[in-house]
Amino acid sequence: RAAEGRAVCKKLADLLLRLNRDIGLTVLLAEQHLPFIRRVADRFCVLHRGRNVAEGDIMALDEPLLAQWMTPDPAP
Repeated sequence: RAAEGRAVCKKLADLLLRLNRDIGLTVLLAEQHLPFIRRVADRFCVLHRGRNVAEGDIMALDEPLLAQWMTPDPAP
């Protein structure tokens, strides 16, 4: 099953890239799978509790930035 999922992700990424290249289509994509994001995106926006906490060129999306916003909040 994992191989099937990877194949579907690859096909979707190829399609999104082709649509962008051929007709200039832009897609707003909500995704958590980082390798997929890095493959298809030019820019990113990180939302935390509905607020934009980080955005920029996809090359600026690094592990420390994600760790800052993706870790659970401490218990009160």
